[in-house]
Amino acid sequence: MPLHLICLCAEWCGTCRDFRVLFDRHASSTDADRALWLDIETHEDLLDDLGIEVENFPTLVIVRADQSVCFAGPITPFAETLARLCRAARADELRAPVEGHWQALATRLGATDADPSSR
Repeated sequence: MPLHLICLCAEWCGTCRDFRVLFDRHASSTDADRALWLDIETHEDLLDDLGIEVENFPTLVIVRADQSVCFAGPITPFAETLARLCRAARADELRAPVEGHWQALATRLGATDADPSSR
């Protein structure tokens, strides 16, 4: 099952810079349709509009092919943590729906098939 991965981090954060290498490597080696790296300062207006405050890095949002956000939250910055979450999402083991501003973020970034004029 293809996934859309959105990672929210900050360029000034050394942990984020290190994790980006792992995130990019994971995205290029899987069938993830899209992997987006979102710097919270570069995209501050978007996050403010949606009422999103990121307090811990990295924060990951996973969107399934059925357009549901199945995970949103901080993760430990390790390749195996990312891979394990993606495996669980593909196996439909992350069942708790995540709504609200995370779903709005996924829609705004085009991680769903929403009307492009709403982006």
